[in-house]
Amino acid sequence: MSVKAVLVIDDDKRTRETLQMLLNLEGFVADCCENGPAAFERVQEMRFDLILIDYRMPEIDGIKVTKSLRGLCPDVFIIGMSIEDKGAEFVSAGADTFINKARLVQDMLPLARQNLLRR
Repeated sequence: MSVKAVLVIDDDKRTRETLQMLLNLEGFVADCCENGPAAFERVQEMRFDLILIDYRMPEIDGIKVTKSLRGLCPDVFIIGMSIEDKGAEFVSAGADTFINKARLVQDMLPLARQNLLRR
């Protein structure tokens, strides 16, 4: 299996750093952006296998970011994340699934492994 690249989009620095550390420890190559516009630039520069997108961000919320990224990256596995129940909105916008941030650490790695191994 080739190394899989993951992009974490979250305005909270602690969340970005924690997810990046966990993903890197699991053998993924993790990169981070703090908002949608930075993410749009990053996906033009590098190919990602998985993108994690937070709901609450300044400038553009995660639902709008998901819609735009789905158009730019149709084959990427996208996971929406929020402390609020925004699963239906994320999936409607083009996300493959949703994780509640209260269970992010427990749910994210198994979900990432499961879906990226199939690709």
